[in-house]
Amino acid sequence: MKEKLLQGVQRIAMALDRSVHFTALKNGIQATIPATIIGGLLCIITSFPVPAEGTTGTAARIMGAIGRAFAGITPYVSVLQTMTLGIIALWAVAGIAFYLSRNYRMNELTGVTIAIMTFLLVAAPAQDGVISTDYLGSKGLFSAIIIGLLSVEITHILLEKDIKIKMPDSVPPAVTAPFEALIPMAVNLIVFYVINEIVIALSGEAFPAMVIHILSPLFTAMDSLPGVILLITGVNVLWWFGINGASIVNGATQAFTLAFLAENAQALANGEPMSRITAYPFYCVFGNIGGAGATLAFIVIAVIFAKSAQIKAISKVAIVPQIFNINEPVTYGLPTVMNPFLLLPYIAVPIINITLAYLATWAGLVGKVYINAPWSMPGPLLAFFATLDWRSVVLWIALFALDLVLWFPFMKAYDKYLLEKENAHE
Repeated sequence: MKEKLLQGVQRIAMALDRSVHFTALKNGIQATIPATIIGGLLCIITSFPVPAEGTTGTAARIMGAIGRAFAGITPYVSVLQTMTLGIIALWAVAGIAFYLSRNYRMNELTGVTIAIMTFLLVAAPAQDGVISTDYLGSKGLFSAIIIGLLSVEITHILLEKDIKIKMPDSVPPAVTAPFEALIPMAVNLIVFYVINEIVIALSGEAFPAMVIHILSPLFTAMDSLPGVILLITGVNVLWWFGINGASIVNGATQAFTLAFLAENAQALANGEPMSRITAYPFYCVFGNIGGAGATLAFIVIAVIFAKSAQIKAISKVAIVPQIFNINEPVTYGLPTVMNPFLLLPYIAVPIINITLAYLATWAGLVGKVYINAPWSMPGPLLAFFATLDWRSVVLWIALFALDLVLWFPFMKAYDKYLLEKENAHE
C-alpha cells in the first residue's frame, strides 16, 4: 500500500516536472528572483527604520545617523527599486517566454521579443508618448504569465504549421529568424489587441485589471491562514515522500507569493500600509525553520541528547548545513523520507509555526515580509532582513524554542528505537 501511494505521488510530480508549461512557469518566475532580492535590499535604504523623535540611547543615535545618510540617496535608489521590483511583471513575461521557447526548441529571442511586445501592448499602451507602469509591477504579474505562455504557444503553432516568411537556404539563420518571426508577431499583436479592446468595451477596464478581478478570490485564499497551511503542508508531505516539495509547490504558488512581496514593497515605498501577510519568503522564515519539516530543532536536540550511532553521526554532519536551511543530509541521511516515526512532527510542527507566525503578523505584533532575503541566511538573520523588524527575530527564537519542545519526545523515541536495533546487532 505504501509503495503504491509513493508511486502515485511520484507519477504526479514527474508529470508536472515534464510539463513544458509548468517548467517554463516555474523557471520563468524563478528568473525574477534576483530582481526581487535586489529590489528588496534597496528597501533597506528607502525604508530604513528611524527611531521616533526624542528617542535616546546609543542604538537610536546610530540608527538615526544611518537613516539620515540613507535619506540623501533615497531618490536615486528609488529609481533602481522601480526598475527591479517595480516592473517585475516585465521580467516575468520575458523569463516565461524564454523557457517555454527553449522547451519547444524555438529561437528564444523570437519568443521573448514577441511576448514582451504583446505584454506591453496590453499592459502599458502608450498614451501621448508615455507608457504607464501601473501593470508592469505586481498587479500585472498574472497577465504576464498568461501572455508569456500563450504568445509563445501561438508562435509555436504557427511555426509548426510552417506559417512564416521563408528565406532561401543560403541565408544565414541570424538573418532568417527575424523574418520568420514577422507573421507570428503580427498575429500575436492583433489577437491580444482585439482581446484587450473587447474586454475594455465589455467591462470598462483593460485585460490586466480583468485578470486581477477574476483571480481576486484566489489571491484572498493564498493570503489566508488556511492557504498558507495548505502550502506548507503540501511542501512537507512531498518532501516526506522524497520529492522536492519546494520545487513543485513553489512552481505553482510562487507567482502569488512574489506578487505579494512586490505589493508590500510598493506599498511601503508609497507610504501606505502593507496588506499581505504571506509574501515570499514568509513560510521559509517562520514555518520550515531550518528546512523542510522544521528539522533544525531535531538536529540540535540530537547533537546534545542522541545515543544511537546513526543519529549521532548524521547530526554532526547535518548541524552546519541545517543552520543555513539546507536539510538534505537529514532528509536522505537520517532519513526523514518515508519515516513513520517522524511523520507527525515533520508535518505538524511547521503547521504550528506558520499558524502562530500568521496570527502574530495579523495582530501587528511583528512586521510584514517585504524583502526577498536569501533563504540560506541563518534563521534570525533571515527573519530580520525579510521584515527589518527586530520583533521578527524574537518571534523566530520563540518558535524555535517551541520546536525544541515539540520535537524532543519524537527524537528520543526514534533514538531509543535505533539504539535498541544497534544493540541487537552487536
